[in-house]
Amino acid sequence: MGKSITPKYRLEYYDNNRKIMPYIQGWSCKEHGRPTDKTLEKYLYSLGKSFEIGGVNKHISKSKGFIPYPCKGYIIEQKTNQIVATWKAPMFMVW
Repeated sequence: MGKSITPKYRLEYYDNNRKIMPYIQGWSCKEHGRPTDKTLEKYLYSLGKSFEIGGVNKHISKSKGFIPYPCKGYIIEQKTNQIVATWKAPMFMVW
């Protein structure tokens, strides 16, 4: 059995279907950089592009029947539940 590690930060984002519950995943500073508004924006743009046809997550879009583009996201510090970075898509954003 391996060792279980809780990441220092977590990412919560919502898709364009306006789900009530967010998608939650760990935020690795080694992979994605320090949790800032700019790095969060860059990550969510690349995540949205990965859902398109030809992207690595196209199977998710096919199973849902639509492309779940992120519309807002937060990076939250696990210990304190404090939001350290935010991003919200502009009103008329075109991917």
